[in-house]
Amino acid sequence: MISEYAVEPATIGADWRTFKDLIDRFGADKGRLISRLPNKWEKKVIQAAKEAGVPDVRMSSIIERLSHSKHKVVDFNRAYDHEAEWISNALREHGTRPFKAIICDAGKAACAEAMEPDDCSDAHALFRAATSRDVTRTADQIADALHAMTAVSKEVDIVDPYFDLRPGKGNYLDTLGSGLIANR
Repeated sequence: MISEYAVEPATIGADWRTFKDLIDRFGADKGRLISRLPNKWEKKVIQAAKEAGVPDVRMSSIIERLSHSKHKVVDFNRAYDHEAEWISNALREHGTRPFKAIICDAGKAACAEAMEPDDCSDAHALFRAATSRDVTRTADQIADALHAMTAVSKEVDIVDPYFDLRPGKGNYLDTLGSGLIANR
């Protein structure tokens, strides 16, 4: 339902047009979230924009858009080694828990799931995002499907005609114990 993407801060911050085009393509409503890799991802984007010489008016817009992008950039508890390059961290984390894609500059494409910012369109298989899917009614499958969604949620309302917490009516708390709450 919602896919996690690794987006290199230096790549998205390199120029205003790249930033604007990419940031507008993310959000839970679009089925795509940016992984906060590293933890100070937004600061790294601003730093990259400054180093690239983005004009002050555009810098103000980048800073404002980043402050309103809390639902687009999410912390998925990824490890980050500040001594290593961003792409090395992204590839290591991708090997542990795969991203849908790794968005970086052309020279850094080190895996099949790497793509350049110019390729980020719904026509590209790695960027296409489904906003719904059928889920088997098991605790593990439901928890897995809801994992990314709960990462951007402050409150979750369960609307299910079969949800019943009364003893002997089913074990509906297994979904919560299967990692939905444990991963938050």
